Amino acid sequence: MRTLFSLILVCLIHYSVFSQRVSITLIPYKSKSAWGYSDVNGRIVIKPTYKYAGFFEGEFAEIKTNEGKGIINRSGNTVILPKYNSCEHFYGGYFKVKKGDKYGIVNSKNRTVSTNDVLALRQAPF
Repeated sequence: MRTLFSLILVCLIHYSVFSQRVSITLIPYKSKSAWGYSDVNGRIVIKPTYKYAGFFEGEFAEIKTNEGKGIINRSGNTVILPKYNSCEHFYGGYFKVKKGDKYGIVNSKNRTVSTNDVLALRQAPF
């Protein structure tokens, strides 16, 4: 019985230590007139430089600057340049964008995706 209890305890410790995803929760916060991100303890992680800062969905968050809307990653690096009227996460590393009256899809390398790639995405299992 004691061996069984020890085995269960070791399994629980192993599960709790190794199954946790190493990810810091980032929360948008406003300082004066600019938005940035802090962790749950209130420590600034991404300095407030944005007109708007959305919540992170996975690895990406929508931001807005004077130039337009774009996407950043959890390190604060720009993934999609903030030059669009709208920009939102679409699927995986792809984002729906709108500039003026034109719509498109941009990948996480900030490159416009071709029509053939869009058709392939439509057939991808969600």
